Amino acid sequence: MFFKIDIYFIIIGKFLKMMDNRLHERHDKEVEIEYSIADSDIISNTNGKIINISLGGMYIITNLLVDKNSKLDLKFSFVKDDELIVLKAAGSILRSGDVGSDTEMNEKYTISPDDGKYFAAIKFLEPFIELSLFLEE
Repeated sequence: MFFKIDIYFIIIGKFLKMMDNRLHERHDKEVEIEYSIADSDIISNTNGKIINISLGGMYIITNLLVDKNSKLDLKFSFVKDDELIVLKAAGSILRSGDVGSDTEMNEKYTISPDDGKYFAAIKFLEPFIELSLFLEE
């Protein structure tokens, strides 16, 4: 009986994964990120917190509400094998808003008010292959 139930869960899991239209696997990572709005003299070098990330984009929490379709210059760093690695990329905002309005992310993650008031779903302008160094931990 338990074997049958396990098979059903596996089949349902594979079906749900096929329904996910993302091209790149998501990874839960909490890392600080610096960003600026491309071609803007007004807003430069602000920061946020990455909640999850893939080779195609990321979801961040920040204190700055950034409009949909805004282009961003992104930079974050991490240590790998005792070496500081700094990665830079360009992206655009797919959607953004008040953290409280994004029920899916609030159900999945514990987001502290200290993390920021707003969220942004960001798509990299091209697949961020160099990010593989960060994701293979």
